[in-house]
Amino acid sequence: MYRLITGQKNTSINLGSRFIFQGRDDNTVAPGEEMRRAQFAALLTRALGLSAEGEYDGEFTDVESDDWFTDEIQAAIEQGIIQGRKDGMFAPNESVSRQQAAAMLSRAMESTGFDEDELDTDKFAASFEDTERIGEWAVEDVERLVQAGVITGRKDGTIFDPKTGTTRAQMAKMLDEYLKFVHFSN
Repeated sequence: MYRLITGQKNTSINLGSRFIFQGRDDNTVAPGEEMRRAQFAALLTRALGLSAEGEYDGEFTDVESDDWFTDEIQAAIEQGIIQGRKDGMFAPNESVSRQQAAAMLSRAMESTGFDEDELDTDKFAASFEDTERIGEWAVEDVERLVQAGVITGRKDGTIFDPKTGTTRAQMAKMLDEYLKFVHFSN
């Protein structure tokens, strides 16, 4: 099991013991390294126990059928969790921004189902000082994850920082909170 240090407190993430969050070839976790889009899609697929029904059909111009993550992103494509970019690319090696992570996690919530009554509707993404920087396409997703307690603001909680990449430790924390919210973990 990997132990990640996130924020001010030590948070034990059991994702490693369930083979969801895997370390690197050199047996390190690299918690401060930015998470890549392909890595996050693979994490979500593993966390939800998804497997592809079909084979990857070349949906994205920058993903080959023999890439290490193809089977995992195919399952996420089938569930509507990942959609790629407008230019037909998935950009698997780009960092996952906070708003992209929110969109993928929100779509995963739609896929798995969740109890809307558990959302804290008193929380609003509009309370962030930089709300106007959140892409229009991601506003509802950010709102849902803020209300679910999966994503919080940075620093003192007043900014969301939507276009900044997310580290592996931050992503593990978000995924852990997501799994708790949808009752896949405790």
